[in-house]
Amino acid sequence: MPRPVFNWLFRAIYNQPYWRRTVNATGHPQSQAIQNVAAALRVLAYGEPSDGSDENCRLSRSNTGEAAQRLTEFIINKWEPTYLRPPTDEELEHILARNVARGMPGCIGFIDCTHWQWAKWPEALGGQYLDRKGKRSVAIETVCDEDLYIWRLFVGCPGAYNDKNVLACSPLMLDVNAGMWPPRTYSYTLNGRSVACCSTRSMLGTRDMPCLLCLT
Repeated sequence: MPRPVFNWLFRAIYNQPYWRRTVNATGHPQSQAIQNVAAALRVLAYGEPSDGSDENCRLSRSNTGEAAQRLTEFIINKWEPTYLRPPTDEELEHILARNVARGMPGCIGFIDCTHWQWAKWPEALGGQYLDRKGKRSVAIETVCDEDLYIWRLFVGCPGAYNDKNVLACSPLMLDVNAGMWPPRTYSYTLNGRSVACCSTRSMLGTRDMPCLLCLT
């Protein structure tokens, strides 16, 4: 993680009730906020076990596990309205307008799947997470706009899944199939005809061409 990102996260969290340094019942000071944040990030970023940071951060397994859980909840609660959301109506109109100018009417984003190698995978799930390259990995689905702003991220599918399998269990496609997203109030012009945005077609790309998510 880049140092400015870590500092930004730490400044936002260090003064929260759970993360403040306190004194325990014996009168000794507890761990500092930076210890808890560093240990939690190692668990979340590297898949390190909860008791793996006892040498570096000098925290117990229970403290590290609770810190990782609370850090995840803090990030979701604080930044979900800003980052963990689909585009607003104004942003969606801007994306559609820019893609029309580029010759792709109805395109609302670029979707693609990749694999993130899992270094410390559990032995019991080794076959399930074995990808086509013979490595254990987790499939990641992302959707971004022309500015490479990622407004949809889905992580967790086993590495054995291909793009079609990932899309089948993606929250994005589940919302599409349920009619919850994208908004049905938009339309675009294709070959001189006005087409209502009433469904979604996903065109799977190749290795060199990302997928396009278009309203049709």
